[in-house]
Amino acid sequence: NYRHCRETYALRGPVDGSAPPEHLFHIPAEGSINLFSRYEVAYEQRLAATRQKQQNQVLANQQIQAAHVDKEQQISAKTDELNRTQTEKAAEIDAHRAAEENQRVANRNDYAQAQNDAARQIQVATDQATANRADAQQQAAAIKAEGKSQADGMKANAQGQRDEAQAAKNEKQAQLN
Repeated sequence: NYRHCRETYALRGPVDGSAPPEHLFHIPAEGSINLFSRYEVAYEQRLAATRQKQQNQVLANQQIQAAHVDKEQQISAKTDELNRTQTEKAAEIDAHRAAEENQRVANRNDYAQAQNDAARQIQVATDQATANRADAQQQAAAIKAEGKSQADGMKANAQGQRDEAQAAKNEKQAQLN
């Protein structure tokens, strides 16, 4: 590519100083100043500047890479911390849900036990009431039988008294006649 090369009346070569220039000819100057050595000094300065620029670029690239690595490590650490926190929170939530489910099961069991206890108490009360009613019926039957017996006895006694009174009346009647 011609754009990256220079060609003058004295030099030909790459512009960026990546290779030494090719001197087309050697021209001694007035006062014994050699243009060739001036071009060599200029080339060495450009070459040193280019090397310094390349070293600076390498150093900058290393610093950028180190910054990227540091950033990635920080992101990784934060991500790990976030994942750990999420895992801990999920475990807490699961434990809370399990405790709530256990409480619901315990409440259902307590409710079922209370219903069973209430049903048992109702059955006991019903059985007791039935037994009491049977006892009351037996007592009533016994009292009724005793009352009937007493009434029959009183009736028989009254009948006997009536019969005696009738006999006495008949006897008196017979005596009068």
